[in-house]
Amino acid sequence: MNRLKQFMINGALTALVAIAMRFAGLLLNIFVTRKLGAGGMGLLSLVNSVFTFAFTFSTGGVNLAATRLCAEALSRGSASELRAALRKCIGYALLLGLAAASFLLLFADFIAGKLLLAPDTALSLRMLAIPMPVFALSSALGGYFAAVRRAWKNAVTAVLEQGVKMAVVIALFNLVIPRNDAHACLLVILGTVISELAAGALTWVLYRLDLRKVNGQSAGLAGVTRRMFSIALPVALSSYIRSALVTVEHMLIPRGLSRSGANSASALATYGVVQGMVFPVIFFPTSLLYAFTGLVVPEMAWAKQKEGDVQIRRICQKVLHLTLLFAVGCGGVLFVFADCLGMALYKNAEAGYYIRALAPLVPVMYLDSAVDALLKGLGEQVYTMKVNVADALFSLVMVALLVPEIGIWGYILVVYSSEIINLGFSAVKLRRVTGVLPGIKRSVTLPLLGILFILPLGHASLSGFLVLRFFLGIGIYLLFLFLCGCIGKEERELFRKAVLGR
Repeated sequence: MNRLKQFMINGALTALVAIAMRFAGLLLNIFVTRKLGAGGMGLLSLVNSVFTFAFTFSTGGVNLAATRLCAEALSRGSASELRAALRKCIGYALLLGLAAASFLLLFADFIAGKLLLAPDTALSLRMLAIPMPVFALSSALGGYFAAVRRAWKNAVTAVLEQGVKMAVVIALFNLVIPRNDAHACLLVILGTVISELAAGALTWVLYRLDLRKVNGQSAGLAGVTRRMFSIALPVALSSYIRSALVTVEHMLIPRGLSRSGANSASALATYGVVQGMVFPVIFFPTSLLYAFTGLVVPEMAWAKQKEGDVQIRRICQKVLHLTLLFAVGCGGVLFVFADCLGMALYKNAEAGYYIRALAPLVPVMYLDSAVDALLKGLGEQVYTMKVNVADALFSLVMVALLVPEIGIWGYILVVYSSEIINLGFSAVKLRRVTGVLPGIKRSVTLPLLGILFILPLGHASLSGFLVLRFFLGIGIYLLFLFLCGCIGKEERELFRKAVLGR
C-alpha cells in the first residue's frame, strides 16, 4: 500500500469516526444544555476553562514529540530508537499528568472561590484531577499511533470514550435530580472522568498489542531525550502560557459583561450561549479537518527527512487549497442556516444570532489550524509558540478593555482580530519556509461565489425540511466547485491514486 493511499485511508477513517463522535458530542451538549440552561452552561464553561488548562499542562507537547520522534525513527528503520523514544515520551507524560493532578487537588478551593466566584464547583475540579495522568499517557500513545500510520486505534478509543460519556451522563441525569447548577456540572464532570479512564485503559491495551509488531534494524540511541525536549518543551511552554492566558480571559468575560450593564445571572447566561452553544457548532466541522491535519505532521516530518523541498511544497499546496475549500463551505453553510441551527439545536434564537456573527471567521480559524500543523511538521514549533502566546496575551488585554465597554460584541471583536492576526503571522512564516501560499482565485474567490447559490435555502420563509435543505446546500456547493475547476483534474487524480493505489 503506497503512503498516499495509507494516509488517505487513515485520514478518512479518522475523519468518519471524528465526525460521528463530534455529532454524538453535539447531541450530548444539546441534552446537557436543556438540563442546565444558559446560566448552567456558563458555569460549566468556566469549569471547563480550568479543565482545559490542566489538560494542556498534563499533555505538555508530548503528542507532537511522540509523533515526530517515532516518524523519524521509522524513516531510519530503527526499532530500538522507536522504543527508546516511546519510553522517554511515556515517562515524561506521566510526570506531567501527576503534576497536573496535584495542581487541581491542591488549588481547587482557591480556583473555585476566588477565580470562578463559584465555591460549589470545587468538587468538580477535584474530580477532574483523577484522569490527568491518563490524559497524558493517551496523548503520548496517540502520537505513536499517528506516526506508525495506525490512527484507526485513536479512532477506536474515541468511540469508546464518547459512548461511555454519553451513557454515563444521560444515566446520571435520569437517576439524579440536580440540586443546583454546580451539582449539575458535577454530573457532567463525573461522566467525563469515567469515560476518560475507560478510553485510557483501551489505549494502553492497543499500544501493548501494537508494540509486538515493531521490528527493524538496531541503530544508535544518542540524543533521544534531548530531541524529545527540543520538540516538546517549546510546545509545552507555548501551550502553558497560552492556556493560562485563555483561562484568565474566560474568567474575565462574565465579569466584563457584568460591568457593561448586565446582572451576574444574565452575564453568565450570555457567556454560556456563546461558549456552551455557539462555539461547539462553529467547531463541529473541524472533526473532519483535524483528522487530516493531525496526520500531516508525520507526513511533513517524513518529507523533510526523505523527499526534499519539492514534495514539501506539493503537500503544503494541497493542504492549503483543500482546507480553504472545506472552510469556506463550512462558513457559508453555517452563515446561511444559522437561525435554523440555533432553534433546532437549542431552541434559542440568540444562539443562531451569534452563529451567524462568527460564521465569516470560520475560513480564517480553520486555515490557521492547517498552517500550524504544516509548520509543526517542519519543525517550526518554536515560531508557532511565539505567535500563539502573543495572540493569547493580545486577546486577554483586549477582552479586559473592550468587554466592559461594549459587552459581548467586544468579545466577538477580539475573536475576529486575534484570529486574523494569528493567521497572518503563521502564513508569512510558511511562505518564508516553503515559498507556498494558497491561490486566492481558486481557493477563496470562487468558493465564496459558490456560497451565493445556497443563500436562498436559508430564507426565513422556508421553515421546514431543514435537513434536506442543509444537504442540498452542501451538494450545490460541491457541484459548483467541480464545475468551476476548484476540484479539478489534479485533485481527482490525487483521490484516484489514494483509492486505487496507483
